[in-house]
This record gives sequence, structure tokens and C-alpha cells, in this order.
Amino acid sequence: MVYSRPSDITRETAAMLRRINCFQVLIGADSASNEMLRSLNTGKSTEAFWDAVEILDGADIKFSTSVIFGAPGETEADVLSTLRLMERLASRRNVFEVSAAMLIPLPGTSCYDAILSHPGLRGKYAQTDLLDVNELQFDWVRHFCNVRYDLLLRALERVSSLFPVCSSFGRRVPADAEGRAAISA
Repeated sequence: MVYSRPSDITRETAAMLRRINCFQVLIGADSASNEMLRSLNTGKSTEAFWDAVEILDGADIKFSTSVIFGAPGETEADVLSTLRLMERLASRRNVFEVSAAMLIPLPGTSCYDAILSHPGLRGKYAQTDLLDVNELQFDWVRHFCNVRYDLLLRALERVSSLFPVCSSFGRRVPADAEGRAAISA
């Protein structure tokens, strides 16, 4: 298993990965909105992502990917684009694992610094070490995104419904009637 940027997956690199018995490549999609990818300065594009998916499929190599909801300035249109990406991926035969999360503006990040700079939030967060993550995310989305928090929660649920398998990224695992993880080895 290797990590790669979508733009680094070429037919040549895929052939090399196949020769060394690589079975899975982790490539972050982050978002399906090229505008969001540019604003986040990722150096990625949705076109490069799809090219990588196709090339890996042609080399019979699985891939894992992840997306994040709640990036600064994200809009409903951006979220819906990312959900369409997830729906499209659900039909791919070479998907190994998919993860989706909502941005958490943790202390020490530029996003948390933005919260501390916001006049309406500074007093709430500047003098505390105990953070309620859900409340922090809600405040972040309300003040720094152009989308409703409930839509982001529904987007996360939609991705989980498309990819319900246990994940090393920490998604919930469905339980059987006795409460055991319903995963077969």
C-alpha cells in the first residue's frame, strides 16, 4: 500500500506499482469541487483524481480515498458535487475504502486561529481547554462556511450509507443482533 497524489498516478507509475505487488493506493480526493481544491491550495483537480482512478483500475490496483466537508467557504453546491463523486465511486470495482469527515478546527491550526480572531467566538474559545467538538464544528460551519451544518451531517450519513464497510479511518461498524461488529474476515 502506498500514498500518492492523484497527479502522480500515470500509466508508468501504475505499471511500476503493479510490478512491486502494490495492491492499494491512497489518494485524497478532499472535495469534488475544483474551486474548493484551488481555495485550499491542494494542487489537486477532480480531473486528475478521475484519471488516477481509471489508471489504477486498468492496472488492477485498488484505491482508498477521503473527502472533507466544512472547508472554509464551502457551499451547498460544493457539498453536492462531492456527494455526486461519492455516488459515482460507489459503482467502481476498484474502491477499497472511502472516508468522509467534517473539518474540526483544532487548536494550533489556522482554522482555530480564525475562530479566535472572530469577535463573536473569541470569548467563547479563547480561555478554555475543554472543547465540545460538535459545538466547535457547528460554530465553525456557521461562521466560516456557506452551507448549513445539518446539510453536512446529512452528507456524512449519505457517504456512510454508500460505503458502510468497516474502515481503518474510524467509521462506525454495523453491529449484529448481539452487538458484535457485523464484519466477516
